[in-house]
Amino acid sequence: MNEIIVTTMRAWLLEAGQQLLAALVMDNGAESMPVADMLKIIGDWYVSVQKYEEAIPTFFRCLEIYEHNSYAPLEKKLQILDILAKMLKYMGRHNEALPLYAKIVDLARNIYGKSSPEMAFSLNGLARAHCSCEQYDEAKVLYENSLLLLEQAYGPHDPEVAGSLNNLGDLHRQNGELDLALPLLQRSLEIKERNLDRNHPSIATSLNNQAEILKQQVLPR
Repeated sequence: MNEIIVTTMRAWLLEAGQQLLAALVMDNGAESMPVADMLKIIGDWYVSVQKYEEAIPTFFRCLEIYEHNSYAPLEKKLQILDILAKMLKYMGRHNEALPLYAKIVDLARNIYGKSSPEMAFSLNGLARAHCSCEQYDEAKVLYENSLLLLEQAYGPHDPEVAGSLNNLGDLHRQNGELDLALPLLQRSLEIKERNLDRNHPSIATSLNNQAEILKQQVLPR
């Protein structure tokens, strides 16, 4: 009975949202900001019930309206791009996600500045997207730039720096560049040990990764 009620309520909410969207189009025009904001709400609803195929075109239409309105806050565009990029990546549509991550980098630069931590995080996201597309040379440069920005922003011993070191080290490890991977992962572990409890799972994972590299280095090739 409860499941029937929930399903009915969800259908009613979607219908109400669609009706409100139609009214907003009628009153404000199809390219208006209120319409875009309502599309964002409907897209969020689709995500909440895991209807990603319906959510994606809804968010793309929302983004299109934001991009056509010069007065739309850049933060709203960034939010929609982030949602779309992560959703496409989650669905395995990596080639579609990649250009969205590149747009996120451009927006982060415009909003926060080219030397900001937010810029570093956006570079990290783009690097991961390149890795998903097996474009490792591009990812390496982005990871290195992200690491540099995080060190400048937070100092050399911050946990965010540890995560960035781990990303770059893991990329080298995946490419078989064990001599390059190990010092990065060792430095990452040192920062984690400085900032985290010694029983933290992240420390155990780092130790295991380093042990695997050391094991591979001594095995005959």
